[in-house]
Amino acid sequence: MELLINFLIIIMVVIVLLIIILIIIHSVKKKRIIDRMNIEVNDALKQLVEQSNNKYSYEKISNEVYDYILTSNKYQYYIKVIPNLNNEDICINSALKWNYGKNIGIENKKEVKENEELIRLDIKKEKNGKKPRKLFIIYPDAKSLIMVVNECEYEFVDSDTDVYGNNIITYNYFINNLFNSIEL
Repeated sequence: MELLINFLIIIMVVIVLLIIILIIIHSVKKKRIIDRMNIEVNDALKQLVEQSNNKYSYEKISNEVYDYILTSNKYQYYIKVIPNLNNEDICINSALKWNYGKNIGIENKKEVKENEELIRLDIKKEKNGKKPRKLFIIYPDAKSLIMVVNECEYEFVDSDTDVYGNNIITYNYFINNLFNSIEL
């Protein structure tokens, strides 16, 4: 009997260790993807600035509210990159409530939290004659980007769609349409 108990304890310890190892592997993998995301978005903005013959400029910001400021002739974009690592659908239910999901109609969705602080940020004043705009870049893509218009009507979101005063684009769209992805 004692041998059986020791065997069960060893099995439980091995299972716990395997779970810990899997969690560590998942965390490292996610961190690598987030690091790659930051490098790729930074490189895309750098390319945009270079191709414009430095008419535009950008700055990497280290805070939780937004990640970059892109300055063009008319606008100052406050950019927040939102990771969508599983390429899920994104549904914008209201200005603050956004959800990830494999199928928008299914209730078991995850809430997008990264958008809230920038949406709440009050940046209505012009700086240096530039109009402030908020831009969300979904990285790397979204299966579909939709916005709830009313209780039973949805609208697909593209780069021109005004989403409660904000612009939303996917990273893939941004790099494929550098100068056409946002109004500069």
